[in-house]
Order: sequence, then C-alpha cells, then structure tokens
Amino acid sequence: MKAGEYLDRLTEQIRYQPARYAVREEVRAHIEDQRAAYEARGLAPEEAEVLAVRQMGDPVEAGVELDRVHRPRMAWGMFVLAGVLCAVWMVLPKLLSAGNTYENVQELLPRGFFAVFCMGVMMAVCHLDYSRIGRHAHIIALAAGILCLVGIVSLWASSGISGDINGMGVWLSGMSVGRIDLRLCLLLYVPLYAAILYGYRNGGYKDVGTSLLWLLPPFCMAFCMADVATAFLLLFCCGTLFMVAVCKNWYQVSRKFVLCVSFVVMASVILSLAMYILLAAPEYQVNRIRNLIGRGEPSYMIQMAQEVLAGSRWLGKANGQIVEEILSGENQGLCMGDFMLTELSGHYGMIFAAALVAVLLFLLSYLLWACLRQKNQLGMLMGLGCALVLLVQTGCYALLNMGIVNMGVVFFCPFVTYGRGGMLLTSVLLGILLSVYRYQSVLSKDTAVIRLGRIRFTVTSE
Repeated sequence: MKAGEYLDRLTEQIRYQPARYAVREEVRAHIEDQRAAYEARGLAPEEAEVLAVRQMGDPVEAGVELDRVHRPRMAWGMFVLAGVLCAVWMVLPKLLSAGNTYENVQELLPRGFFAVFCMGVMMAVCHLDYSRIGRHAHIIALAAGILCLVGIVSLWASSGISGDINGMGVWLSGMSVGRIDLRLCLLLYVPLYAAILYGYRNGGYKDVGTSLLWLLPPFCMAFCMADVATAFLLLFCCGTLFMVAVCKNWYQVSRKFVLCVSFVVMASVILSLAMYILLAAPEYQVNRIRNLIGRGEPSYMIQMAQEVLAGSRWLGKANGQIVEEILSGENQGLCMGDFMLTELSGHYGMIFAAALVAVLLFLLSYLLWACLRQKNQLGMLMGLGCALVLLVQTGCYALLNMGIVNMGVVFFCPFVTYGRGGMLLTSVLLGILLSVYRYQSVLSKDTAVIRLGRIRFTVTSE
C-alpha cells in the first residue's frame, strides 16, 4: 500500500473535519522518517515506502482510534444542570412575589421564552469553537470598541444614554436597542482579552506593553460611565489573566521584572482611584466606598436584608412582624432583584438559598477545573477569564445578600437576579466554558500521544 492510499483510508475514519489535515500531515511525516531510515539501510525507495506504511498498522483501526480521541465531547451533565438553573431563574421571581413588585413586573411566559433563547445562545456559543474567537480577537475587540463608541456618542447626542443609577451612565437606550446595561457588555471583554494575550505569545517587551494597552478601551469606558466598581472588576480579572500568561512563560521576558512592574502599575492605578475618590469624587461615591469598607452607616437596603436574615430559619418562613412587612413588599421592600437570596431565605428558609448557591458554585467550579486541566493554553486562559467573571459576581452578590458589603446594583448573580442582560451574559460566558470543555480532546495546540502499529509518537497541530 502506498503512503497516499494509507493516509486517505486513515483520515476517512476521522469524522471531525478540522482534525483531518493535521493528523494527515503528522502521520505523513512519520512515514517519511521511517522510509528514510529504510533507505539508509540500502533498500529501494518504493520498497522502503511499502515497509514504512506497513509498520504503521491497519489504517482503518488507526483512524478509528484517532477519531475516538480527537472529536468534540459535550458536557451534557453540565448543560442539563444549566437548563435546570434557567428554569429556576424563570420561576424564582414568582415564588418570591407574594403581592410585591415582582408580581407586576415579571410574567412567566415571556421569561420562559427568554430562558429557552438563552439556552440556545449557550449551545450556539458552545459549538462555535472558541479557537475561532482567539484567531480574530484583535479584530473583534477593535470592531466592538468602535461600535460602542459610535453608539454611545450618537445616542448620547439624542439623550439615549442615561445615568439613572447614582450618577452612573450605564444604560444605553433609544432607537431599537431597548435598554442595554453597558457594564455587562464590558465584562465580555475579559475572555476576549485572554485571547489577545494569547495572540502576543512568544513576543518580547514590546508585545507585553502592547497587550497592556489593550486594557485602555474598557477602562476608559468604565471611567466615562463613572463606574468604579466595574473598573476594579476588569482590573482584577484582566490583571489575573495577564499574570497567569506571564507565569506560563508565554513571553520572552524576565518574569520577575514584568510581574514587579505590573504590580507597581496596578497599585498606582488603585492609589490614583483612591485619591480621586477622597479628593474629587462626588459625596455619594465617597459614602458608597465608606459603606463598602464598613466605615459608614449601612444603607437602608442592607439594614432590611440584615433584618430578614436575623429572623430567618433554616427551613420555613422567617419570624417577625417587621420581616413580614419587608417580604410582603411594603415600601418597595427588597426590590429590583438585588437581594433575591435574602428573600429566598426569608420566604422558604436559608437552606434553599444555600443550596442554590452551592449548585451554582459546583457548576462554575467544575467547568473551571476542566479548563485548568487541559493543555490548550488558549482554552485554559479564556475559560479562566469566563469563570473569574461569574465567580466574582456570584461571590460579591452572596456577600451583599448576607449584609456584609454594600454594593448596590453593581453585581448580578447568574441564574438568580431577574435581569435579562445578566442572564444573557451568563449564557455567553457559560457557552465559552462549555466550548473549552467540548474541544479539549480535539487536535488544537495540544500534544497527544498516539500509537499506530508498533510505533508510538506525538501528534501536534499548528
């Protein structure tokens, strides 16, 4: 059998099309090496090729084995669990309504349609193959930045951007866009920045500096919206990704020097923000920071949340007349979805709130663990970025609902807060995490050990 015929039969067994070319080229290289070894022993070229092909083993069996190893694997258990959490998101406001604000705002059927839509978005992103995002990360980031800038300027000119949350202009509205929370759009930049960092791998100090400059667009937008919390969140998530990339030796630089300089730059940014807040920020922002670090008076909402938690039991409705008034929605109560875990504890018991958070953390932690285990560096970093956003949001929301910190409407909780924007963002980020899991066994930048016949070698794609 000739080499070409052998390779044709072998690759026909591989159902995942993108893996065929890389496998074919790698196996061809091994056949050529073996043929050259036979020719060095004095065999004729044709005879050497036949022996080299024969030593590779049966092409059908080898192809089937390669197909088994290198094909997408869907995390159906995690996808089903996400579907269950979507159902929880759909019905949770109704379970907590009890005649209060949710009763009029939330309709079950539209939320059901939107939950199904979000599951479709999650599945579509999962099948998109995250490596395609990685290949075009710079173009996507540039195009998104230009579109956001044009949209903000045009809608601002027509009063389409509003600052209805303590002075923060976070809502983009008007024309056909409805109401878009710009903070959620900025959070999508985190996995995109991971792909940008990957694009500069093997570069020197210039490339490291350029990768840091890509942080300026989202930070500038966050500051234009006067949203310090989102700026800090971006700084933490993107800074963590950058340090991981440096520690992984992606760049031809001194790790200690770059990490020290990065630490100094981030500390300077934080210090500058602190000086701005102390010397030039509006009084409401200063009070918000004082409350956040426990130096100010707790807000009215935090006091109500603490009141509900003080009367809550592990199972059953919370005790107390004041708690009853809060949960019934008098004086707005814990409205707008910022304290849904607190309300769940008050209505049904703390065990249900704890169980919901535990299930959510299990889903995110499992997908993060799967991302960190794989050898594909792009998938690892993009998955880490998505998981960081969701885990930080969940943790801060839980602290808010426990009455420990006062962050107002800054953070959302995946599958809990009833806002559709947060649900859509969750679907996109989970879709990327599922995509990383799905393609972890497919030929990409990883190295897989394959045995064909009596020969054991590694397969690496470019």
